[in-house]
Amino acid sequence: MNLGKKYKQIFEGRKKDYFTKLKENDFRPGDRFGGQDGMDRADAVADQQEPLDIQYYSDEINTLLTSIEDFHQELGTAIEMKGDETGDYTYETAEKQISRYLMGTVKQLEGLQKYLERQKGNL
Repeated sequence: MNLGKKYKQIFEGRKKDYFTKLKENDFRPGDRFGGQDGMDRADAVADQQEPLDIQYYSDEINTLLTSIEDFHQELGTAIEMKGDETGDYTYETAEKQISRYLMGTVKQLEGLQKYLERQKGNL
């Protein structure tokens, strides 16, 4: 299809002020988009929500970090033993690659934990 024709189908004939027809009085307190009791929507939502329990999520990240370390140890030991049995150097390479992946995961989770700590008052 011709792109120029498609453009005309989509955009021509639309009024430029389509969205500017809305007026302030179109919304009333309690409406989906209106404020409540003179407050704007952001204030109303902020008043209704409880702050995020950052400590809970921080503890969950610590649990994940411990699990990843245990998994890393278990998998690394199994691969190392298999490499010793066979004498194949590819197991050593695989162990190093797996270690890089898991250490990257640990760094990402630690970064997430630090971010959540910095956002304690905002979330």
